[in-house]
Amino acid sequence: MRPPMKPKVKARLLGRFSISLASTELMVGAPQKALELLAFLVLHAGRPYTRESLAARMWAGADETHARKYLRQALWQLHSGLDRVGKLRADEILRLEPGWVCIQVEHVWTDIGALKAAFERTRRGSRPKEDDDCVADMKKAVELYRGELLEGWLFDWCAAEREFYRDVYLTLLDRLIVSCEKAGDLDGGITYATRALECDRARERTHRSLMRLHYLAGDRTRALRQYERCVEALRAELDVAPDPETVLLRKEIRSGRGPTKPTTRREQGSSTAQRRAPGQAKRRER
Repeated sequence: MRPPMKPKVKARLLGRFSISLASTELMVGAPQKALELLAFLVLHAGRPYTRESLAARMWAGADETHARKYLRQALWQLHSGLDRVGKLRADEILRLEPGWVCIQVEHVWTDIGALKAAFERTRRGSRPKEDDDCVADMKKAVELYRGELLEGWLFDWCAAEREFYRDVYLTLLDRLIVSCEKAGDLDGGITYATRALECDRARERTHRSLMRLHYLAGDRTRALRQYERCVEALRAELDVAPDPETVLLRKEIRSGRGPTKPTTRREQGSSTAQRRAPGQAKRRER
């Protein structure tokens, strides 16, 4: 008979960083630098790092001798904080070897891992019988997005990953909007589209989705107001005018000849991000 599986430590990196086992929060009162080191290792769980590279990355302003000293202190603080789950479990989670440090991915559940897994499943596609499960997975995944990756932490080492998981979240919302529209759940689609605009108010494809959904719900006035919000957001954030596709949709809605059938992923069109001028920074870090 197999022994029962041990519950995994849960690490949440979307929004406020936290790590816990069951209802017990770990690393309570740990120094900020130790938490930063732990977050970096969890973000790259399964990848071993040399002590030299960690010391240089986390204490870039210190000389080599002091950086290594600070790393040893931080690793001791991490292990002490994880000892609340038991020394053996702590050793399994945080693997310390001569010259190397690694968080063992098989012992830690992460919200970013669940978000990415749902995204990868939608990319692979599914058979018709699996569609409902795929949609359910996406719905669960987007609820994990409590805020940007390590929100409030202004470090170069998390900037690219922050952008990546933000785009994953928005892509899942796009697919849920399409799914809701196909299923006739217009209110659900409006909810997901609104969440996407809360994340990026100048996302033109999402404005188009909302225009469509409001029109299909029988609210032409609201659909046209959404166009005005789109124009305002594009001007304020990017100093550009709407795409011809968006202008045409507005014209169709005004004339009462708006969309009558569910949209598809392809028909959603390109995102505003693809229209940004080369070198024009996205206003992500607010």
